[in-house]
Amino acid sequence: MDIKSLDDVMMMKVPQLRTTAKEYGIVGFSKMKKADMISSLTDKLNKLTTEEKPPSPPPSPPPEEKIKKKRTTKKKQETQPTD
Repeated sequence: MDIKSLDDVMMMKVPQLRTTAKEYGIVGFSKMKKADMISSLTDKLNKLTTEEKPPSPPPSPPPEEKIKKKRTTKKKQETQPTD
């Protein structure tokens, strides 16, 4: 989950907090109360904003495009009558 501000954390419900805590590598989140998860997440986010954020998942590859090949037609060579 992409967190843009600490207010985002405050507005999350417990299942969202658990998912986010797992993504950010917070240990013991499954036994924490909501307030404790919020506190742990905000601490983690404060540390990450001074250092760096966790890596984002890699972007999905673009769909393969079919390459249309141009048809080449062979022109019939006109034969001239020979006398």
